Formats: sequence, C-alpha cells, structure tokens
Amino acid sequence: MSVKSKYKVEPVRDINELATVSDRIEYIRCTLGYPLSHFARKIGGNLMSIKNMVGKKYASPRLSVLETMAEVFPISLQWLVMGEGDAFTSKLTDYYYDTNIGINLSGKQIVVDINGRIKLIRESQNMSQAIMANILRSTRDVISSIENNRQNPTSILYQNLASKLKINLNWLISGEGEMYK
Repeated sequence: MSVKSKYKVEPVRDINELATVSDRIEYIRCTLGYPLSHFARKIGGNLMSIKNMVGKKYASPRLSVLETMAEVFPISLQWLVMGEGDAFTSKLTDYYYDTNIGINLSGKQIVVDINGRIKLIRESQNMSQAIMANILRSTRDVISSIENNRQNPTSILYQNLASKLKINLNWLISGEGEMYK
C-alpha cells in the first residue's frame, strides 16, 4: 500500500508486523503521509529526536510524547503504546497529508489542525493573507507561514482572531464546536 502525498514517503508495512513503539510511530507517519520534518513539527519535537525514534537507534519516546501524538493525530494511545486495539480513532479513519486538510472516507474535507483552521477562517471571509494580516496586526508573511505549517500561531494571534473576527477559541484550538461565537 502506498501513501498519497506531495512528499516522498516509504511504503506502509503490514500493521500486524509492528512489534515496537518505533515501528508504530513510523507506520502512523507513513500512513498519514508526513515527511519526518513535518511530523516532528506537528508534535512539537525536533527532527533528530524523531529520526532516533524511528531509525536504527530506536530511542524510546517518553509517554508525554506519545500522548501528544495521540492528541495531534487520529490514533489510539493504547494502540501506540501497547499495539492493542484499532490504530485509528473514530474521529478520523483515513486521510492524506496536504499541509493541513484531511479527507475522510466519505470524501469530505476535515480541517485537522489549527493552521488549517486559520486558513479556513481567511478563505471563508474571502480575505487575502495581506488583509487578514492587517486586521490581526500581523504580516502577510506570518499568515502565509502559519497556513503552510512553517510557523505556529502566537497567543496574541489567537486573541485577535477571537476578538476581531469573532472566532470561537474552542473551535480554533480543538476543531470542536462552531467556528463563530
């Protein structure tokens, strides 16, 4: 089975052959189509530590890192740690990596991270990056970097999105609830 992605990733192995946590981390990364650098950025880790987790060194990740993976990606913590149960949670069963938009089995787009939700806000209001940046007292380059997962939003940007554009912070952070207050 290959992974659809705009980045080159290795073929996905049979899920029954995943004996170690490192194997399961690599399976998730490849199945979701994330290059190592983007995978590391998503969980707030550095590239070298992720390479060690899935590479020949097999560094054993801390539980807090595994918990973060289970929060960020649609995977079961029990499966990640123990290899028991289903790998994917019921929230999202299949999607491919495309910066920040997922596709579920029914073909409906699901915004899977805060960077994608910020882009969705901008696009739903027919704003350019420059206009959004002006409203949020930022720059177009910052908005572009956030939307393309090169930078994470700051707490000031969260506050400005909530106050100036009337965005529901719970939806912005978690994707749950309605977009607007």
